[in-house]
Amino acid sequence: MKKLLLLLIAPFIMGSAMAQSAKKILDNTADTFRKSSGTVVSFTATQQGARHAVKPITGIITLRNNSFALDSDALKAWFDGTTLWTALEGSGEVNVSNPTSEEIQAINPMHFITLYEKGYDLATKTTKHQGRIAHEVSMKAKKADAGVQEMVIIIDKSLNTPMQIKVRKGATWMTIDINSYRANQNTPTSAFVFDAKAHPDYEIIDLR
Repeated sequence: MKKLLLLLIAPFIMGSAMAQSAKKILDNTADTFRKSSGTVVSFTATQQGARHAVKPITGIITLRNNSFALDSDALKAWFDGTTLWTALEGSGEVNVSNPTSEEIQAINPMHFITLYEKGYDLATKTTKHQGRIAHEVSMKAKKADAGVQEMVIIIDKSLNTPMQIKVRKGATWMTIDINSYRANQNTPTSAFVFDAKAHPDYEIIDLR
């Protein structure tokens, strides 16, 4: 009887342990990020499953706490934790807004650092990525209407830094390959605010 009971509850025990392990991995990754005086990430983003072909996007994102500055070949953005400035490539305009969390998620490829903390079932396994031992952490939304339905994050096991992020929204997957990850860059807060003097050709459109 005891053996039968153990067989019945074993999957639930293993599932709980796996979720705790995955959360610990993401906690360590988030902690590594939060301790940094500024993190600069070079990335390439590729989309799969879209109705029309979308060319890969390359860019650099600078982050510190809740702030970020994005410079890519499709979009430039600055977010100081409250105000967001966005400029589509070639538009000649900068839109100023107080964004929702969903809007920030759509722009910041590193948003998983806080996203995993609630609303997702977590699982993990060990894998190899680019010749390095890594954690593969899966996040699946508990609610069907979540903005991000699923994420898969490859994390360097020894460095606690992301190597690849896959995000699913609907039937579309976005794969973000981390080309380089540089921590403790002593980034000033001014880096996360749009500098109108440095971009005199941009028309500012305030949507607040």
